[in-house]
Amino acid sequence: MALQYHPDVCRDGLKKEESTKMFVQVNEAYKTLSNPKLKEEYDSELFGLGNLRTSKWMEQMVELNRNESLNRITKAVRLCLESLILLLLKFDALYECYYHYNPTTN
Repeated sequence: MALQYHPDVCRDGLKKEESTKMFVQVNEAYKTLSNPKLKEEYDSELFGLGNLRTSKWMEQMVELNRNESLNRITKAVRLCLESLILLLLKFDALYECYYHYNPTTN
């Protein structure tokens, strides 16, 4: 295929640009598929198989899920703290009402 799309072989000026693009793509494909490590990464991304760390898409999804989980946890903790503060404020009012004592003024 490299010979078929090589820019020097193509004589038609209109097809030369397209032929050059195809030649570059064929070379990139050859580099990827002839290197065992790059081929494994390509296959894992293409088929969704293999080591998840080799898939950039999967890494992004894991990071997104981690961020969403942290946001949910942060919101839950914030709600718990707000509820605790409200409960403590009400406790002071109830204590003052029941014992007729306010520790901040007495």
